[in-house]
Amino acid sequence: MRFYKDMVQMLSVFGEVDLDSNLSYTQNIDRLFFKKKGDLWDEFDVLYSTLFSNNESYINYQSL
Repeated sequence: MRFYKDMVQMLSVFGEVDLDSNLSYTQNIDRLFFKKKGDLWDEFDVLYSTLFSNNESYINYQSL
């Protein structure tokens, strides 16, 4: 039952991101965000570069 709860939480947060059903909720988050070159590892930079033409100043502000 824990597996299904984790999968529902992941799908509600991440939508169609490639999830590993053999990993827990926490392990999937680690794999997606914190593993170098994980699927969402550089999402912050990609998001800011598409939203703002002068994204460097916004990124510097967020990094403070």
